[in-house]
Amino acid sequence: MDYVNKLETLASERRILKSNVRKHKLAQLGLMENVGLYTQPILAEQEKTREAIDSLGNTLMESKQVSPSTPRKQLEFQDAFHIDFRNIDQNLPKSIRPVFSQDGFKIGKAYIEVDREQRMMRVHGKERTYEITQDLIDLIKGLPLENYNREALNDYRNLLSDINASTRSKRVRQLTRSGEGMTFLPDNVAVLQARLEKLRSAAQEGHSNVFNEGMAILKRLLEKGVISPESFKKLSKVFS
Repeated sequence: MDYVNKLETLASERRILKSNVRKHKLAQLGLMENVGLYTQPILAEQEKTREAIDSLGNTLMESKQVSPSTPRKQLEFQDAFHIDFRNIDQNLPKSIRPVFSQDGFKIGKAYIEVDREQRMMRVHGKERTYEITQDLIDLIKGLPLENYNREALNDYRNLLSDINASTRSKRVRQLTRSGEGMTFLPDNVAVLQARLEKLRSAAQEGHSNVFNEGMAILKRLLEKGVISPESFKKLSKVFS
């Protein structure tokens, strides 16, 4: 009898042990399921974030390839003169295309010197100076010639002459046709003064077709410091 009781007791303890082991496994399984419930949304969000970062990185790389960053010298020029020098026509011939680099500002192969205080520029090694205006910069950038006045076109024409632009360029040929009847202003002061005297005599005789050239020469002489602002005002009355 004692033997039977012992067997029944052992069997009962074994059942209890199995039951406890099963409960423990179920508890572990439930814990893992709960952990999965908590971590799954976090992992999903992390995956979305990583995909978004990858997408943004690809977009930035494409953007850099399509729109290169503006050269620092160009930004400095724009800030100094409050000029928009963006969207340079890349179809312009290299001989007349404006280029900014670490070395400075060039048109074709010629370096351009700028004077911030006087708001003027000139081709390195040349005497002629040009007022830095948005109209002139637009022409340098390659905008259509027909949108600008004779004074801006004349400055642009002289500038291209100073950089020795090729006359075979389509734009230079168009510029020449658009300025029929206009002449390049020489750098020689004596020649300018002699021409001015002839134009002044013609103006006093009533020939109004000399007004534009006369004013252009007066402006050039003023830029060179040959005449004073007071003399400029006095002489300009002859051509108005």
